[in-house]
Amino acid sequence: KAYPGRASAAPTVDLLCTLLGLGRRGWRDLLEGRERRRDAFEARLAEVAAAHGERVLETPHNRISFGVTLDALAAKASAVEAARRTGGPAADARSAVNDRCTKFGSMLFTRCVSGTRV
Repeated sequence: KAYPGRASAAPTVDLLCTLLGLGRRGWRDLLEGRERRRDAFEARLAEVAAAHGERVLETPHNRISFGVTLDALAAKASAVEAARRTGGPAADARSAVNDRCTKFGSMLFTRCVSGTRV
């Protein structure tokens, strides 16, 4: 019987089945493959970030996570704040920034990007 608000064991069972199916060698192969592809992924991510006026953050002590600046979004937010202070068309600008931020978050979510911080 399922109870509302209670965690399900299904994801844990799925992980256990996957790990048992992979075995020790399969798990090690996955980890080694991830390590081999990391540098190529980081280089391509840097290319894409640069194309949008952003950069990949250097995290020398974290070989798993990647960080990308959001300076373009920050610049838009600053423009909105400046327009608000000067009595300009802040409502339209704010709406545009909110739409872009929402769209960006939506794109990350639909691509199963987890752990994002904006």
